Amino acid sequence: MKIRLLRGLAKKVLLNGNSWIRAYCPQQTKFGGTGSRVKRISVIDNWDAMVKANEPSALQNETAEYTIDYEYTIKNSKNVDISSGVATYEPLIGGDENPWRQPVFYEGQIAPGGIHSMYSLEKPFGETMFPSPSIGYSKVKVTSNKLKSQQFNTGNGFNVYQYYTAYDFPLKTENTILNAQTAKRDNPDWDWDILSFFNNHHDRMSVTQGYSLTLNNMHGKPIIEEFFKYGQLETESPKSYTKYYYKNTTKIPVIDESGQIVERNMGVQADFYMDNRYQISKTNSTTFSPGAGMTIIPIPMIPGFLILGYGTAFAYHNSDEKSIKMISTNKVTNLSYVQDKTEVNNDGATVTTENLLWDRKTGEVVVSKLNNEFNKTLY
Repeated sequence: MKIRLLRGLAKKVLLNGNSWIRAYCPQQTKFGGTGSRVKRISVIDNWDAMVKANEPSALQNETAEYTIDYEYTIKNSKNVDISSGVATYEPLIGGDENPWRQPVFYEGQIAPGGIHSMYSLEKPFGETMFPSPSIGYSKVKVTSNKLKSQQFNTGNGFNVYQYYTAYDFPLKTENTILNAQTAKRDNPDWDWDILSFFNNHHDRMSVTQGYSLTLNNMHGKPIIEEFFKYGQLETESPKSYTKYYYKNTTKIPVIDESGQIVERNMGVQADFYMDNRYQISKTNSTTFSPGAGMTIIPIPMIPGFLILGYGTAFAYHNSDEKSIKMISTNKVTNLSYVQDKTEVNNDGATVTTENLLWDRKTGEVVVSKLNNEFNKTLY
């Protein structure tokens, strides 16, 4: 492959409908995805249909429309609006542009002295255990009666919701590499005698490889909920907010049945799979080769001939054994991070609730600490 590239081959591709390329997306806007997102919810009260005909005309025209608008954009480094959507993963079918799909090259040789061939596998390994494809948004802006607010220059303000996504907490994959420690091959053993009547060949190999996939539950977890009154900008301090904090470790203090407080892993689920394979091939063959011959030697001294007869018998035995042992392990770990603290602020008054102790069996919070707006601590 490298030789072909150096020779300048494979520099052009014929885009005739049967080829595809993975293109760079400079606009950071991708079309597609699963499901639909809500742009606007509109409620009309149909007041004109409920008012009787003999009512004053002013009341008959009081039909109102109440709307809730949703925006899913954020600013990038160039101050351009882009979508805040993040996909947990690409669909298995049609995901050829998936950046997780990367080739792993390896060389193969059929026999000593034979040609080297280039082969490839495709990452990611264990793709069937990846999360199902879905889209979550890191930021959602919700505005009530947006059109009426712009018309009358007053309104209820807007709410901004921010969430963690798979961009902030991606899944992790690992695998061991094949080297002299994980792929061992016994030196081919040949036994033969001088006359080659007995040949014995052994070729044995053992291979081990492990794969690991770590998932988490942080996609879609709230970060902060902010409320801005009408006329405020998002760059200003909100009128009120609720902020959520999570522990960055699964080892937390718990209380057991005896009342002892210890640190244990909470919210960790691990599945371990192992595949063992053993293949052996034995071939034994014995060949018997008999032979006979006769030689006539003339005797010049006397008229006559000397006849010599002989016979041969050879036996050959060949034994060939090839075996391979393979062990493959796969570990899938699901991490569920727990909420550590909640901070609520309203017009400058802050109330903080912090979780201190969890039940070992149920995982429920049993002790929490609250600092109220008067900076007093309650348990």
